Amino acid sequence: MMTKWLTYLLEANVYLAAAYGAYWLLLRRQTFYSTNRAYLLLSILVSFAMPLVQLELPSSEREAPIVVTKPVLITAGNTNPAAAIGATPTILTLNKALETIFMIGVAVLAVSFY
Repeated sequence: MMTKWLTYLLEANVYLAAAYGAYWLLLRRQTFYSTNRAYLLLSILVSFAMPLVQLELPSSEREAPIVVTKPVLITAGNTNPAAAIGATPTILTLNKALETIFMIGVAVLAVSFY
């Protein structure tokens, strides 16, 4: 769930940066202040709405689903497959590391605002 939220925030920030870059290049020197303000407010709304839209192009080929099975080792004295496999090690993935860094940042900022 957290990776979807981080992906959403990343995409929204990319869209915000692109919209602000377009504003900076094209509209910042214009004197139509109400039009500039409307553009900036609308670009914020569009930037946060764009990641919610998921477009998928139809594929000409149908891909067969891949089924992966795990072999289970059962010994004569032990009929519990989970005990035969053993404990799985915890692996630190990039997403988990980014989530942890994000949560630490949120905690630090929340404490500093208090």
